Amino acid sequence: MSEPMLRPMWLSGEKEYSVEELEANASFTASLKKSAKEFRRGAALASVLPLCTIFKDAKFKDICSYDVYKMESLSLYIDACIECLWLMSVQDPPMHITCLRKGDNYEPAHYGMFLTRGKAVEYTVWPAVFLYKNGPLVSKGYVKLK
Repeated sequence: MSEPMLRPMWLSGEKEYSVEELEANASFTASLKKSAKEFRRGAALASVLPLCTIFKDAKFKDICSYDVYKMESLSLYIDACIECLWLMSVQDPPMHITCLRKGDNYEPAHYGMFLTRGKAVEYTVWPAVFLYKNGPLVSKGYVKLK
């Protein structure tokens, strides 16, 4: 007799299926992936508040010396950013954000100019947002040129 945790079996009607049998069944695999994606999307909103707390308590202190909990407007802005980015990341496929680095060539199809004209990027003011990686552009970004 095998250990139940080492050799899991699932019941369907009267028949028991092993992991190997279920993995070989394409319709089961597709159904399982669909259910997992729906669960991830459904649980996404519930996980925003804990993610915001984790970021402010663990990561923000490494980046900045401000006490985020004493600055309500900053705390609200961080919460809104994390919610937006998290919901973008749980889409299927996930949305994609790009930033140009200093010295990169200006891409007018994906970025607008901020304040000055030029050919080389000095820094990204706002990232470009795509529906998915290499997908259609949702929102143009902005770059400062030199």
